Amino acid sequence: MKVLKQSEVNNLIQLHQSGQFALAEEEAKNLLNDFHQELILLNILGVSQEAQKKFKEAAYRDWETDRKRTRLNSSHLKLSRMPSSA
Repeated sequence: MKVLKQSEVNNLIQLHQSGQFALAEEEAKNLLNDFHQELILLNILGVSQEAQKKFKEAAYRDWETDRKRTRLNSSHLKLSRMPSSA
């Protein structure tokens, strides 16, 4: 199983921060092929698209990220519910 390296994430962040939004978008898409559950990649892709005024694509990424975040959080819902001690 492949693991997303912190250096790959740092590279994407650096591309975005240096204004290389198209390259950051391309690299994020490439990484998402292997790591489609990584929310950080979806976030970087979305903000890179937004910076390029690709608002429709960025809005879809926001929706997709929220959907995945909700699914991840709901999988832990039963564990997080504690009986009240009132």
